[in-house]
Amino acid sequence: MDSIQIPKHYADAFKSNVFHKAQQATSVLAGKVRMESHDYGAESIFYDSYEATATNKRTERAQKTKIVSTDRDRRSVQADFYDWADLIDKIDKVKMVHDPESPLTKAATMAFMRRKDQVIYEAGLGTAFTGQKGIVPVVLPTTQKIVAFDGTTTGDIGNLNIRTLAKIKRKFFDANVGTGSDLAVDGAMFNIALRGAQIEQMLNDPTITSMDYAAVKALVMGDIDTFMGFKFHIYNGLAQDNAQITYSNATGAIGSGTNTGTAIYDRCLVWYNDGILLSQGQDMRVEIDKRPDLSNVTQIYADMHLGAVRMEEVKVIELIAKAA
Repeated sequence: MDSIQIPKHYADAFKSNVFHKAQQATSVLAGKVRMESHDYGAESIFYDSYEATATNKRTERAQKTKIVSTDRDRRSVQADFYDWADLIDKIDKVKMVHDPESPLTKAATMAFMRRKDQVIYEAGLGTAFTGQKGIVPVVLPTTQKIVAFDGTTTGDIGNLNIRTLAKIKRKFFDANVGTGSDLAVDGAMFNIALRGAQIEQMLNDPTITSMDYAAVKALVMGDIDTFMGFKFHIYNGLAQDNAQITYSNATGAIGSGTNTGTAIYDRCLVWYNDGILLSQGQDMRVEIDKRPDLSNVTQIYADMHLGAVRMEEVKVIELIAKAA
């Protein structure tokens, strides 16, 4: 059937310029994760990583060699196909003062960029699969989840503040994430996907200094996108929840303390670049063809093939902060 959107742009009702309604137009997260190619013909791809090892001290000449057994972790990525299609009837082209093919292709591109971010976000907080055959589920443990806290306030889910960001950074450093020269390699850095609400909350942090306030204000204004070593990404695709959470207001740790939160909260994603892997078999591809089975209308068809996985739990943290 014909697209029900086309008539909205008929010349007798609208100007020739085509405008897209407010929406996320580019990928926010894709450039900040590890990128790999996915074999187009493979349903699942495996990626291995190696655990830390220690050296042996030699105490004598011709000493018997001591073998170091290096532990290996394996993650499985299953890529899915995503597509998008719309139709342009010759009747539409006659009544329109512009060719709709270009703006429709742009609409498809924006839809795919949002889907790419959704795949990355869900992989970061979702279930990864490990084991020799890639079928053993691994969830993000509670120890990798922090509720926004200020150390004094009791009650519901807290607002994001500098104290919470410092705790997250400390947690990464304690796990040897981002403590070496890798911070300067390939633009590696700490990333945080959040909403504008959380940045606004930081402006209201009573412990914020004048220098901190200026930096956060610059985040709000869009002049900068980094603060306290984090690269901030405004992503309105965050999942929200209101499940009851008990946590410590001294550390933000879930399952301890006496604070109980029931308000709606955002599930923000914090990660180190290579902590999440995006495996892409095919980026967005567009085909424009005639459909003889539908009165020879023009079909714009686009598809994409990709998947993502969390590679290491210590490199990903779920930040829970008040949604409003």
